[in-house]
Amino acid sequence: MAFRRRPIRRTRHGYRVELSDDERAVLVRMVDELAGLLRAGEAPQRLFPTAYPNDPERDEEYQRLMRDELLSSRLAAIEVMHTMLAGGDPDEHDPGDPAADMTFTETQLVSFMQSLNALRLVLGEMLDVGEDPDHEVAEGLQDSPEHHLYQYLSWLLEWCVRALSR
Repeated sequence: MAFRRRPIRRTRHGYRVELSDDERAVLVRMVDELAGLLRAGEAPQRLFPTAYPNDPERDEEYQRLMRDELLSSRLAAIEVMHTMLAGGDPDEHDPGDPAADMTFTETQLVSFMQSLNALRLVLGEMLDVGEDPDHEVAEGLQDSPEHHLYQYLSWLLEWCVRALSR
């Protein structure tokens, strides 16, 4: 999937994020669903990775001590993303008006990036995407809406990294 535009760029005022109203609406819906899963304790394990894979006892202690902090951190990042994407009146938003685009601070962009990555992890688990970059998506899911969303989120995440790296 090739995207031609540059959705995130560094400016002297911060990080400009240029998304259509439809893109913003999909991302808001997705992070709201993710927040609901997190609050209900139903988030995939991939969002709470094993710290000590060879020592279950140490890992259990780590999870006991850190899970609430990681959960709070994820929810805070989601709140920043939700606020930034849902801000303003969509009926007054003119997609051709550059002033209507969002400008994030570095801290906000990092939160945005963390939330994008959390969404990718959830979709990756649904698609059975492994850690190996050459890993193929499960048979029959390559053209699924979930896979297209996964690719889109990966693309946005790449632009976040590029903007922060400049």
